[in-house]
Amino acid sequence: MNKAYTYSIPELKERYRNADKQIRLYEDKPTDLILFKLSESTWNIREVAEHLTAFGRLYLRQINKAITEQSPLPQAGGPFQPRWIYKKWAVFFEPPYKFKMKTFPLMEPKDEKEVNSTFDALHEFQNKIIDLLAQAEKSRWNLEKIKGRNPLFRILPMSLIEFLVLIEVHQRRHFWQIEQILKKIGE
Repeated sequence: MNKAYTYSIPELKERYRNADKQIRLYEDKPTDLILFKLSESTWNIREVAEHLTAFGRLYLRQINKAITEQSPLPQAGGPFQPRWIYKKWAVFFEPPYKFKMKTFPLMEPKDEKEVNSTFDALHEFQNKIIDLLAQAEKSRWNLEKIKGRNPLFRILPMSLIEFLVLIEVHQRRHFWQIEQILKKIGE
């Protein structure tokens, strides 16, 4: 197995804990900075956080559906590896990204100014994933065998490891985007 694309449950839990810490750093910025837009066509930090929450919730619904439909869950414990197409997809999302891509309308941020609830929802999502991974570790789930449908490309089945890896790399992609915003405004 290629180590670069092999994941353990403890490693994934740590990645999501680190993501939650990173989110705390962003939410601790002044509100005017969080709401600042570099241009009318770009997202601000709050909008990026809202997009991550919408993306995460969409994927989490599919994860929960897959777990519910496949109970009792296969036993394994790991390490786990996504299939070829999802490895390529993860590489595509990996920051720094080469080009921007338009998001799906259901994951577009809303035009609002509420910062705290946006970050609260993103923390809640991280905690749900961490709790799910704790349950997977305790019950020794086989993250490669539990499968659901990709919520955006319904014809593509996804294993739990593929869901979790894509959500995590997608978050890092947008954390990099936030870092670019902060650099451009001198923060």
